[in-house]
Amino acid sequence: MAKPVISKSLCLFVMACISNTALCISEEIVKVSYRKDNLVVHLVQHDILDIPVDAIINPANPSLRHMGGLCGIIHNAAGPELEIECLKFPVILGDTLCKTGDAVITSGYKLKKAKYVIHAVGPDYRIEQFRHEAPEKLKNAYMNSLIVAVKKGLGSIAFPVISGDIFGYPIEEAVRIAVDSVDSLDMLKANKINEIYFAVTTKEHFGIYKKYLEIKYTNLNIKN
Repeated sequence: MAKPVISKSLCLFVMACISNTALCISEEIVKVSYRKDNLVVHLVQHDILDIPVDAIINPANPSLRHMGGLCGIIHNAAGPELEIECLKFPVILGDTLCKTGDAVITSGYKLKKAKYVIHAVGPDYRIEQFRHEAPEKLKNAYMNSLIVAVKKGLGSIAFPVISGDIFGYPIEEAVRIAVDSVDSLDMLKANKINEIYFAVTTKEHFGIYKKYLEIKYTNLNIKN
């Protein structure tokens, strides 16, 4: 019995299909949504730059300059105009334009989805002498980001894990503070924010956020 002959073109076609399938799987958005009163909170494992919101939060450094990690990625996507606007903020001390725990807002320039960038300066957990004040500073970074968004009249924003990137904040504690801070949003007067995203890049971080969100919010993905 003769063996079947598989052409080279057929092999290439099959390999291409497998490759495209793998690509689609890797780009799929993993998402869980929650509600509390008028606020909907989305937890997504996806690129924060591709989330359709009014503003994304940039985990900035006090100098507001283009740096490494997610901060650098956001600057690269927005273009050089982003740093030019950042450097127009008045100097506070040395090269500090935004104190740890504070937040400022700029245009998003060339970003595909967000119109604005809110630059939130979280604590650098790698500096041991400042760790005792890190929880309060991190909470302030979230709260001041929300205050800036409310003053601007924004309806939707997306947060990464502030200080959890190159600043080395322990992820479990960083997530708990993030969720607790957003849960305080109803304290802000004239609040128009009705949609918040927490954007993560790993399954581990997704699971930690999910654990804390389900304590405070109603999971909209669960069918009764």
